[in-house]
Amino acid sequence: MIWQPLTQDVNPFDVMVSMAVRDCITQNPNGLRENAPWRSFTYDGAELRLCLRTAPQQSITHNGRAALVYVVAGEGVSGQMGYRCEGRAILDLKTRAFLDVDCQLIQMGHVQPA
Repeated sequence: MIWQPLTQDVNPFDVMVSMAVRDCITQNPNGLRENAPWRSFTYDGAELRLCLRTAPQQSITHNGRAALVYVVAGEGVSGQMGYRCEGRAILDLKTRAFLDVDCQLIQMGHVQPA
């Protein structure tokens, strides 16, 4: 593989969601459906608070590797903007490496401070 420069800027929210999903699944491989804690993430000057729930969904073969698909759902807040998070992650069953994390933050609107 040859190194190539990025063709677009890295979105700090994408990085934080990916970190949060990986962390959540690593700490709770059997899934976390209820009572998920709110956690804060910062990256490149941006801050995001997330509450994620994960659940193993199905075993698959991904590029010839035995893998497990996790469903990801949750909520997030950055400043006064609320978000819904949804997506999936694929975990290699042998190495426990993440083969893919595909999650999106969807803007839900302004939230009132507590």
